[in-house]
Amino acid sequence: MTPARLLTSTLPLLFFAACEGDKGNNDSVQDTDPAELIDLDGDGSIVGDDCDDNNPAVFPGATEACDGLDNNCEGSVDEGALVTFYPDGDGDGFGVEAGAVEACEAPSGHAAVSGDCDDGAATSFPGAAEACDGVDNSCDGVVDDGALITFYADEDGDGYGVEASAVEACEAPSGAVALGGDCDDTNPILTPEDYDGDGLSSCDGDCDDNNANLSDRCGYSAMDGELNVLFAGCVFQVEGVDADGSTLCPACDFSFDTYGSLVSGDCIDSFDGMLGYDRDLGALSLQLYTGPGDYYNVGKFPASVTYGADYDVLSFKGYGTSGYAYSGRLNLRP
Repeated sequence: MTPARLLTSTLPLLFFAACEGDKGNNDSVQDTDPAELIDLDGDGSIVGDDCDDNNPAVFPGATEACDGLDNNCEGSVDEGALVTFYPDGDGDGFGVEAGAVEACEAPSGHAAVSGDCDDGAATSFPGAAEACDGVDNSCDGVVDDGALITFYADEDGDGYGVEASAVEACEAPSGAVALGGDCDDTNPILTPEDYDGDGLSSCDGDCDDNNANLSDRCGYSAMDGELNVLFAGCVFQVEGVDADGSTLCPACDFSFDTYGSLVSGDCIDSFDGMLGYDRDLGALSLQLYTGPGDYYNVGKFPASVTYGADYDVLSFKGYGTSGYAYSGRLNLRP
């Protein structure tokens, strides 16, 4: 083949190759068109991928916020970001399940927490302090739990009741008190209170709970000693046993039925009477028996009690109603 014929046969091939080369260059320019790389809102997502390229809070992969927008470009608005709110009719911050709504912000009259057991009472909600009011304040299903007060029947009106009569209530029933421990609810003198602070109450055996020097040693059962009529020079030997002096000596801490026999002097041979000791006055009361139901008040003699290991000694001296001076010393035995 001659060179001319060779050249003629290869020209079409060269032209075809040139055309193919030009076509490849045009495709490269179209792939890198700057118009397709534009990111108007600067959120890193270009036009075509970004579902709203005018809002930097909206782009594929964004965290969904509760704002009424499809932040992550997945085709749903506020998915997973809505909050459940519950109707709260009493405004106590707790609502009820019925009528719950989902929203970004609480509608009027709604709360973000449910569990209210009484949406008509602002004092009742989960965790509320239980009050003694006949209402389940804490919404735990129990009314007045832990708020009820124990009261005790107080028959003798001393402010203390007996444990066996205990009842629980919000207010004291008639005749009941909030303090128990009474050992005898028929005797107002006997209470569990240690008024004089000597470590014993009258329920413990303290027979004078107003005197710290007297605990359980003033419940005397016997007495002996002497009584002197000074101006007459008479001496009586006196004996006695514990007696109820509530009529003749109602203010006395202790009283004795007394018998006195003459030892010396020009006086009557003997006498019967009542001896009582009024601790508030610090005086010994002597009343002589003169006939059935009759007593003669001899007088109240200033006295003092000396406390010993085996018995107590009561000493007294003073003028009686007859003008005579009296003195004496009595041994008081438990």
